[in-house]
Formats: sequence, structure tokens, C-alpha cells
Amino acid sequence: MCTLASVLGIDREAFDDAVAELESHQLLVRSDNGPSVRVVSPQVGLNRLLDTHESELRRRQDDLSVARRAAESLILRADDARAESTRTILETVAAGAEIANVVSEILGDADTEVLTMLTILPSPQSLEYAASSDAALLARGVRARLIVLDGHLTRSPELVNHVERLIGLGVRVRVATTLPHRMIVVDGRTAVLPVDLRDETAGGLIARQPTLVGLALNAFEHSWQSAHEFAYEATEPADVPLNRMQLEILRLLAEGGKDDTVARRLGISARTVRRLISEASESVGVDSRFQLAAEAARRGLV
Repeated sequence: MCTLASVLGIDREAFDDAVAELESHQLLVRSDNGPSVRVVSPQVGLNRLLDTHESELRRRQDDLSVARRAAESLILRADDARAESTRTILETVAAGAEIANVVSEILGDADTEVLTMLTILPSPQSLEYAASSDAALLARGVRARLIVLDGHLTRSPELVNHVERLIGLGVRVRVATTLPHRMIVVDGRTAVLPVDLRDETAGGLIARQPTLVGLALNAFEHSWQSAHEFAYEATEPADVPLNRMQLEILRLLAEGGKDDTVARRLGISARTVRRLISEASESVGVDSRFQLAAEAARRGLV
């Protein structure tokens, strides 16, 4: 080999490196009996070289397939986790038995306080069921505050009796002339809201995201401060010719509300709205809604 290196005009180190390179490509094969090497046919050597590269390529493809399957699995798990997280933070529940069961489960897990704004008049059957579940809740030491609509109390003796029982059990109850929408807030962590503010019977929205629950808490506290204590005979000051319901109707009409919208906000019928407006007009001695609004404003009633 030294002679060949001399013929090629290169030093021994460069020659050895060249031989090693050819051996790595299987174009030279070292003899078993000594340091001599045998030149392999270029066709055979290239075929061996291609076989080696093909084997390496297949190995890398196999590794890539394994990596791809692992990545797809991770993506699926991430999607599932994201969907579960979204469901946990904000969940839509259908009306009827489904929302009733979910609310019952949430109340069953209550630890400290339950806040409720009641804007839909419950049936007598619903009140009977609520009486037993509320008693169990309070027996565990959970505090409760409730805001009900004045219009519902005037229409439902059953609701009045129910509220009385709750007060006897320790529930704090206030009465509002109008409320924004129904709401239950449990332990300051979970809020049950209507999924559609235009139709509060359409289903529920279970919110656990802190910002959303915080907004619900603020809305409840604002309504609580504006409401008055529950009393059977709510009397008006002698110098005010209109009662709270009539004044609230005037305020809502002044904001542009229609009879049906005002009725829904107050928990009464549109026919009752029109009757109360007629009685209010008679009380202040005017003949039209426009005159009634102007006279109420002149007296500082709205």
C-alpha cells in the first residue's frame, strides 16, 4: 500500500483515510490473511451501498411513523382535555328534567352560601319539592339569600307561604319590583344562568369561570341592595299616590319598554300592566300615558 501511496503522490495518512472511506462504502474488502485489500466490482459495491442506504431510510421511516403516531395521540389527548376544560368552565344544559337534575346536584355540593334571583313563578308542585330540598340545604349550615318579584307574590299565595317557611328556616328574603334574569350562585364558584335572556325557560348555562361568576355575583348584590325586605302588606308613603309596581312600570315605559316586555320583567301579565297604568292615571287625575309620565316626572316620582 505504501508503494501505491507513493505512486499516487500522497502521504500515508491521506492514503489510509482514502482506503477507510472506500471500505466504508464496501468498494474495498480487506483480506483475511493480511493487510492487503481486494477491490470490489463497482456494480457490486454500489448495490451494497444502495442496500445500506435503503435499510437506513426504512429505519428512519419506521422511526418517523412511530413519532407521527405518538404526535397524533398527543393531539387527540390535548383536544379531549381542552373540550373537558371548556365543558367544566361553561356548560349548556337543556330545559326540563336535565336542568333540574344539574341544579339539584350543584345545590347538593353547596358548602357556604346560595344566592337566588327568582324571575319565573314556580308551580305549586315545584314549591313543594323546593321546600324539602331547601330545608336539607339549610340543615347543613348553608346560608341562603333569595330575591323574589313583587308581582309573583301578589299572584301566588303559595309563593307567599313558601317564602314565609324559608324565612322561618333562616333564609334572608327581599322583594324586588323588577329583576334582570333568573340566577343561582353557589359558594361564589358556580353560577346557573339562563342560556337565552329572551326566553328564560329555554335551558340553563352553568358557569364556573371566575370572571363570569364574579359578574353574576355583582348583579345579585346590586339587585339585593335595590330590593326591600319581605312583608305581607307593603305600604306606600301617604304622600305618594302610586305604588311601587306602578312607579316601576312608569320607569320601564320611560326606558322604551313595551307592555309585554314590562310585564315579563315584573313577573305579571301585559293585561295587568295596562290595568295598573289605568289606575295610576286615575290616581293622579290624567287621561293618557303621556300625561301620566309628565305628571309623575313633575312630582319627582320617576
